[in-house]
Amino acid sequence: MFSHGTAIWWLNLLKWPPERIHISTPRDVKDQGKVTVHGRRHLSRVWHSGFPTTTAAQALLDLAATGPPSHLLRLALANADYQDLLNVTALKRLTGRGIKGSTEVNDAWQIHLPQLARARSELEQRLLGLCEQHGLPLLRIYVPLEGHLVDAVWLDKRVIVELDGHQGHRTRAQLDRDHQRDPDLRAAGYIVLRYTWRQLESRQMEVAADLRRYVL
Repeated sequence: MFSHGTAIWWLNLLKWPPERIHISTPRDVKDQGKVTVHGRRHLSRVWHSGFPTTTAAQALLDLAATGPPSHLLRLALANADYQDLLNVTALKRLTGRGIKGSTEVNDAWQIHLPQLARARSELEQRLLGLCEQHGLPLLRIYVPLEGHLVDAVWLDKRVIVELDGHQGHRTRAQLDRDHQRDPDLRAAGYIVLRYTWRQLESRQMEVAADLRRYVL
């Protein structure tokens, strides 16, 4: 069955496949080419899109055991929650003292952020992380408002955040779209704030201070 990062990708918990294909089997089989084989005697499996794979809980624990960046583990956890694949009882049953990946899974669960599953880009993930880190109320991601899809919004404060990524403004059509959207939203009574990738990457304190003026 698919396992580890391959199972995570096949279950749509992360959109990036690992460099190597990971398979788990009760048989004694050696690695072959770009296929890493994990020999394990007792392992539950499910079928997803025509292929056998480990359960989401097992895949999350296996992913954690490979030492990915913490934000990827949290994102996979959020996606499992969003897709109703997260069985917390099963996940806790798999973890324990001496079981590789348990500490990382438990740490990720303590700061579980379901909103990450709604983020369409790393930029939106960064915005959620910034709010969490600086004690700002969490905002909703990717919301239809006034005929437009906005990147993020505090509905109770009527504050919208639009994020301009590396590729966000390369064509006149994109510029025209944004120039029309912002006046429409302001006319409906919303405050529209815009931040760039560079600001969220290297000027987080300034962005947090600016947001705090509007939402606290």
